[in-house]
Amino acid sequence: TASTRLAYENRWVQSERIEGSRALVTVSDRRYSQVQPWTWEFELEEGKWKIRTLDLPPILRRVAP
Repeated sequence: TASTRLAYENRWVQSERIEGSRALVTVSDRRYSQVQPWTWEFELEEGKWKIRTLDLPPILRRVAP
């Protein structure tokens, strides 16, 4: 979708660490340079990486109306 594509275009990986079936990825956002990088945690399940935690900074969290 367009929103997913935009999210990936605006974010870049600062570091990546893979340990066995877990991966920790530190990410920054190009639009919000004042926001500290955050970490995504992935787990390898049945041959596919699945996100386990997504710790977004408050400014990037969407609040339902």
